Amino acid sequence: MGDTTDIKKGAIIRHNNDLYVVTFCQFVNPGKGAAFTKTKMKSISTGKGTDNTYKSGENVDVVQVNYQNVQYLYNNGTFY
Repeated sequence: MGDTTDIKKGAIIRHNNDLYVVTFCQFVNPGKGAAFTKTKMKSISTGKGTDNTYKSGENVDVVQVNYQNVQYLYNNGTFY
């Protein structure tokens, strides 16, 4: 679990039991009222985008992801 200060562009967030990539993040501190963070996110599984607003200090489930380059190896039609 993290805080709204952990939300950055490219972060992976678990929201409504789905993983989302943050594509846009803006911290807004209006002169009147509480501060909040506006985000645009894209679902990893479905590809659909969504807008979400988090109140300042709200708990957010930020997921740690390791990126790794891989190479797919396949045979040319023969089965072993």
